[in-house]
Amino acid sequence: MNDWRERRFYSISEIMPELEERKIRIGETVKLGYMTMLGDGCTIENGTSIGDEAVIDKGAYIGSGCKIGNMAIVAEKACLLGNVTMEKDSFVGFNAFVKNDVTIKEGGEIGKNCHIAGHCTIGRYSIINNSSEVEEHSELGDNLFIGEKTRIESMSKIGNGTTIGNEVTVKEGSIITEGSRIPHYSITGSITERAREEKPSKDMSSGMEEAGRRTMKR
Repeated sequence: MNDWRERRFYSISEIMPELEERKIRIGETVKLGYMTMLGDGCTIENGTSIGDEAVIDKGAYIGSGCKIGNMAIVAEKACLLGNVTMEKDSFVGFNAFVKNDVTIKEGGEIGKNCHIAGHCTIGRYSIINNSSEVEEHSELGDNLFIGEKTRIESMSKIGNGTTIGNEVTVKEGSIITEGSRIPHYSITGSITERAREEKPSKDMSSGMEEAGRRTMKR
C-alpha cells in the first residue's frame, strides 16, 4: 500500500533534496521511521535504523549499524559510534560520546558530556548525570541514579536500584549490590549486602534526586 500512514520507514531518496539543503548526511541503507525529526548538519551512517518519533538533533553523529528506538532522543552534537542500541524513550545528552556495542535500555538517560565506553549496558530507566564516565565492559542495572562527574571503571557491575553520588569513583571490577547507596566524593570497591546496611543520610540522597531533575532536562 502506498499510503504513507501504512509505511514504517521512509526511503532516503524521497527526502534527499531537503537533506542536502539542510546539510544532513545519511547513508543509502538508513531506515527512517514515521515522524522522525532530524536536526541540521546531523550524520547517520549506513545500516542504521531510526524508529518512529525519534529525534536526532543538529550536529549529532550516528555511526553504522545503530538501532535507535521509537521516541528516543540523541541531543545536539552527541556521538554514537557503531552498533549502539537505544531502546524506546531513551536519551543521550548534548555532546555525549557513546562507543561501540553499547545498549541503552528503555527509558535510560545519558547526561551531557558523558562518555560511555564500548561493550556496556545501561539498564531500564537508569540515569547517568552530566560529565560522568562508564568504562568498557560494565553492566549497569535498572533504575539507577548516578550523579555528576562520577566514574565507573571497567568491568564493574551495578545492581538494580542503586544510587551513586556526585564525583564518585567505582573501582575496576567492582560488584555493587542491588539497592546500594554511595555518598558523594567516595572511592569504592565491591559492596556486599552487609556493607550496604549503613545508608547515607536522607539529605544526601535527596540532594542527588534534585540534581537529576535539574540536569537531565531535554
